[in-house]
Amino acid sequence: MIGIYLNVTQLLIQIACGAGSMRCLH
Repeated sequence: MIGIYLNVTQLLIQIACGAGSMRCLH
């Protein structure tokens, strides 16, 4: 469950950052 939650969070962060922007925190 936690793994899926982290996956979704990471996906949302990528979308919010523009999916490939270097400003994003990885």
